[in-house]
Amino acid sequence: MAPESTSVQYGGFVSRSLAFVIDLTVIAVASFLGTVVVGIVAEFFDLSWIWNTFGNASQTSVTPLEALVALAAGLISTFFGLVYFLFFWVLVGFTPGMGLLGLRLVRCDGQRIGPGRAIVRFVGYWVSLIFLGLGFFWILFDRRRQGWHDKLAGTCVEYFD
Repeated sequence: MAPESTSVQYGGFVSRSLAFVIDLTVIAVASFLGTVVVGIVAEFFDLSWIWNTFGNASQTSVTPLEALVALAAGLISTFFGLVYFLFFWVLVGFTPGMGLLGLRLVRCDGQRIGPGRAIVRFVGYWVSLIFLGLGFFWILFDRRRQGWHDKLAGTCVEYFD
């Protein structure tokens, strides 16, 4: 068994933020494309009746088709973001943004994370964000560069060779 490396270099605030921006850009583009497809399909098949049936179209200046597409956009973005992060964290160990910056996500003992830990980390993103982003800025002051989402999930972000 190989000896553990004592010189782990944890990913800092700037590199992790850049990786996150790259990932959010990928998610935004994919969500936009998905929303365009939904809009085209909804218009082609005249699916505005869905909004007319379940929504209250009489109290808004938004057309039923626009409301339906906006609802779909929110659902697509949320679902794709969840799947994107969970897929890459669990199966690859890093997202495309993290990979471009040489970062990987691991349990703090160096092992790969599983689906449960990934879900806790994803929910932890929202916890980190809710308090004016303080959970993300915590990375600046923590010895292992962990944000609150990392603390909740028991994960660390480190540079890989």
